[in-house]
Amino acid sequence: MAAPENATLQRLTTAETVTSSESRHADVAALPLVSLGAPGAGGDFELGVELGRGGMGEVVEARQVALERMVAIKRPLGDGPAVPPLLREALAAGRLEHPGIVPVHLLARSADQTPLFIMKRVEGRAWSELYAQRSLEENLETLLRVCDAVDFAHGQHVVHRDIKPANVMLGAFGEVYLVDWGLAVSTRPDPVLPQASDLTIGGTPAYMAPEMAGQGGGVGPWTDVYLLGATLCELLTGRAPHLAASLSEALAHASSGALPSLEGAPADLAELCRRAMAAAPADRFASVHEFKTALHRSLRQRSTLALHEQAMQRLSLLERGDAPDAPGLFVECRFGFEQVRRQWPDFSPARDGLHRTLVAMAWHELKKGSVVAARGLFGQLEVQPADLQLALSTAESLEREKQARLDALEAGAREASTEAARDGKALFATGFAVFVALGSWGLQVLMWQRPALLTSRHGAMLMSVLGVSSLVYQWMVRRSPDVNQQQRRIAAALGTTWVNSVVLWLIAASWDLPFMQTVALYQLVNTVAWSVSAVLAESRARPMAVVFFVSTMLTVFLPSVALGLNGFVLGLGFWWLGRSLRGDA
Repeated sequence: MAAPENATLQRLTTAETVTSSESRHADVAALPLVSLGAPGAGGDFELGVELGRGGMGEVVEARQVALERMVAIKRPLGDGPAVPPLLREALAAGRLEHPGIVPVHLLARSADQTPLFIMKRVEGRAWSELYAQRSLEENLETLLRVCDAVDFAHGQHVVHRDIKPANVMLGAFGEVYLVDWGLAVSTRPDPVLPQASDLTIGGTPAYMAPEMAGQGGGVGPWTDVYLLGATLCELLTGRAPHLAASLSEALAHASSGALPSLEGAPADLAELCRRAMAAAPADRFASVHEFKTALHRSLRQRSTLALHEQAMQRLSLLERGDAPDAPGLFVECRFGFEQVRRQWPDFSPARDGLHRTLVAMAWHELKKGSVVAARGLFGQLEVQPADLQLALSTAESLEREKQARLDALEAGAREASTEAARDGKALFATGFAVFVALGSWGLQVLMWQRPALLTSRHGAMLMSVLGVSSLVYQWMVRRSPDVNQQQRRIAAALGTTWVNSVVLWLIAASWDLPFMQTVALYQLVNTVAWSVSAVLAESRARPMAVVFFVSTMLTVFLPSVALGLNGFVLGLGFWWLGRSLRGDA
């Protein structure tokens, strides 16, 4: 918490050389006149509530009637020493146009000849009232914003000399303002501000640098570096660095250059604090910009460490091996460690964390059987663990054996499939259906016209011609790109059936058997052949076995019309077989 205001925290002013500008404005009558009054009483500004009060002046809220806006008016509490610092503050802040410095609208005097200046009305509170309620990271961000304003002022050769949390206003919308420039000085001859070389003691004792407490060395930008370090010290410890029971004790502590205890503070920030508050200006940061850069690096590393800690927590869950959402944890861990490595390339724990993440996920993939994914993760490792390499090699060997068995099973299934070359079989069956139907009716017509013309010898000749279809079918099978062992067996069986049929007709011709009797024997042979095929190879051949059996019966019992009827029955059977082979039936 912020320390209470007491004598050791009150700003000290000293007899300082008055510049020509202050001499010029010592005649208050030379300032523009503005009228102040109560609300509704008329005037340039309608006064409202008091916003704050310090050792040398007060700030009140006011409504600027002409512009219909709220402003803040700062004026001294009395005549005398408070007037030059107030004028100095107005002139210093007025020339420093920066987002971190409250704009000054007008330096003027009231009707009772009191000097005052009008500035922007800031809605907010002093940082000293709020920093204990905020996180360290938020306070460091605010300190960086203060550094921006001080760095800009130094670029204009202006030194603040009174930086502390009480002189920083935090606006309602995130604004950060460094206020109270009443002790500001210039580092070179200036028509407005006193020169730093002309000063003796001055500042707020609880924060003073040794040179501000009379130890010599002169006031300059290095003094503000010390004050920024003192502000950081208060953020880390909760109290001003030279807080003491009396004014003399505070000044003695400041002039000694002794540093407060920073025990318990983060090591990197404590080191920044010690360097910024070094007793000798030469041992401090060379500039506010350098201090700001170091602070920004430290803040970035703190956020990086927080990100690393989150990634480590997720990694501990991933390494347990039983996380239900291992892929999600892996993505979060990997992203976190990679982000840390980008922001802090030399941070070796992030490299180790990323290595452990890849190893843990590789083991996870290996345990669930995803050998390819595990090998991909293993290949991303800079250092590859021997135990993981051995486990991967063993798993890959088992995978190859398993795949070989599957390939063999698939090859066997392909070789035994009756679906191979089904389009060729369907085409042949359909064509044969047409041929059988037309040929049978042609023979039937001849038999009706000349019953004695057809003999077994003619049948043998015709069957020999039909045997050519077997050769065509064999050629189609051999030519098919998806022919398999089962298809070759079926083709061989059909070829054997054709050979047997030809042999049957040749024997019938040699024995001079009647034509229709030989037809009946031929159909009986095919009934047996198609039945065997249906049982051993192609289940879709069963209807054909029935068709040939029906044809046999027709030939035996209706020989006069059997050829025509057989043409119809067999043609229909082969047509249906073609459709079923294509999957249409």
